[in-house]
Amino acid sequence: MSWVWSLLDKIAPGALGMFILQVILFWSGLGLLAAFVTPKPFNQILIVLLGFYPPLFMLLSAVIKDILMAAVFLFGFATLLWAGRLRSLTLFFISLFLIMFGMLTRHNAILVAVPFFFFAGFIFMDLKPIKIAHLTPLWLGLTTGAFFFAAAFLLGRVWSGSITKIESYPIQQIMVHDLTAITLRLKTDFIPDYLAASEQPSMGDLRRIYNIR
Repeated sequence: MSWVWSLLDKIAPGALGMFILQVILFWSGLGLLAAFVTPKPFNQILIVLLGFYPPLFMLLSAVIKDILMAAVFLFGFATLLWAGRLRSLTLFFISLFLIMFGMLTRHNAILVAVPFFFFAGFIFMDLKPIKIAHLTPLWLGLTTGAFFFAAAFLLGRVWSGSITKIESYPIQQIMVHDLTAITLRLKTDFIPDYLAASEQPSMGDLRRIYNIR
């Protein structure tokens, strides 16, 4: 997300560029999904109106990784559906790129991306049927989806490594985040001594920046 934001910041400084990107991806994805589900304009409008559901519409105004991830996945999934209907390899690979990008927005986005890649495997097998002895269509679809996931994961790692030289340690971030929440909630210090005593960040820093909801 930071890489995309750095590009958009050159065009529209601040959060405006990311906000516009999120809005375009979300409403375009919802519109494509509505058009795919039903050919009736009235029903399409009803589906698009779901985007105005207050909790969803309210979150759309926040420029955070969660919203970008959801918007990218929605647009990517809708594009994947249309790739299958129009039998378009171009749309198919665009959808794969979008799903890969969505997977890179958050450390836990991979859990959402996996089903999309497996579904993409079946779409691809419908576009380009391949017959392999002793493999049923089910296993061919799953194998193809697994291949797409593995390829996207490796490409994502290479891409991430090329744009930043700083190791992020996502698992450790999650552990610190959770331990801090437990510490503040139970009023018992569960932060490891080596971390609480360090300068970056100190226990005081964690207490100031963590917000329990």
